[in-house]
Amino acid sequence: MATPKYNKNTHKYSVQVYIGRDENEKRIYKRFTADSKKEVENLAAAYKREVEKQAKISRKITLREACEKYLSYLESKKSSVSPSTVRSYYSLVKNHFQSLMDTDIMSITDSMLQNEIYALEEKVSAKTIANIVNFFVPAIKHFRQGYEPKLTLPKKQKPKTKVPDNDKLYEDLKSLEGKRLYIPVVLAAFCGMRRSEIAALDLKTDVEYNTEIEIAGEKHRICVIHINKAMVQDKNENWVLKSTKTEAGTRNVFAADWINDLLMSVSEDPEYKMYKPGEMSARFASWAKQRGIECSFHGLRHYFASIVKALNIPDNYAMKIIGHSSDYMLKHYQEIMDEKNVEVNATLLTFIEKMQPKYATAVPPNHENESKSHENERKREF
Repeated sequence: MATPKYNKNTHKYSVQVYIGRDENEKRIYKRFTADSKKEVENLAAAYKREVEKQAKISRKITLREACEKYLSYLESKKSSVSPSTVRSYYSLVKNHFQSLMDTDIMSITDSMLQNEIYALEEKVSAKTIANIVNFFVPAIKHFRQGYEPKLTLPKKQKPKTKVPDNDKLYEDLKSLEGKRLYIPVVLAAFCGMRRSEIAALDLKTDVEYNTEIEIAGEKHRICVIHINKAMVQDKNENWVLKSTKTEAGTRNVFAADWINDLLMSVSEDPEYKMYKPGEMSARFASWAKQRGIECSFHGLRHYFASIVKALNIPDNYAMKIIGHSSDYMLKHYQEIMDEKNVEVNATLLTFIEKMQPKYATAVPPNHENESKSHENERKREF
């Protein structure tokens, strides 16, 4: 063992202990520091004895075992890892990198991992490949310290999400009035909510009804929707509630007067139940197909984002309204009821107030509104 060295600046002794080599044959050392020479020698000697002891034990661990143990580690960190994320990781272990599952992680090379990536390119998207690699590599590194693979991932393509046509969406919404699916569609299209947030929404406790704000001398009756949780599936495919996807996802959303009335009436109906996220997408897909809508349920959220963009709402406020993280956002979420937020939300409200199907025709922002009456309002059905 090397002789401890004294540092005049810190007034401490330190020594390095050789513990082996990494996959590139580079020597690895561990440094110990203590107040006295004897103390640092004892620390180093104890550690060296432990290293030698472990070297006598078979340290072979397969990729499958590494993944399973890494998953157990992630599950123990419940506060930082979403149940849906853990569930997706279990699926990755079951379906990918199967040719390497019984391989000792110390024997896995960059070329082995790269070949798996090349094989995936013919089956899944670049984004999915990135998600797969971003699980398996940390799982390996969790047990193989110092391993930093150099891999080439396919370039991600910007997804082409179809957004519904403004006027057509208005006409289509008429066919949903009184139906159970109407509420989720309205919340996605005009409040920018994710399906997991909608499924978790408690219409009694998460919504402040009949809130009044004044903009430029005009009073607006709204409701404020507090988005603070989401519904996701855990590894056992049970639906559970968790916090929002990101810190930015926890937000307040202004909803127009007609949405206030719609939600309030449904909140008082004991028979009304919100769809689970999977049901929401499936039922929307079926309805959209019947109506000739080339849009997924998530596309409604993109539609909302397109409204925000068309109204020229500044990016930093747009991100707060939509619930996206960005460089513009403050570290801690600020209340949306400040003066500037009221102003930009009022711009959005003015447009959405005109989108009530039974009162007006939907028009793109900055276009003249053409009123239409909805002759016979159907009886509410659930």
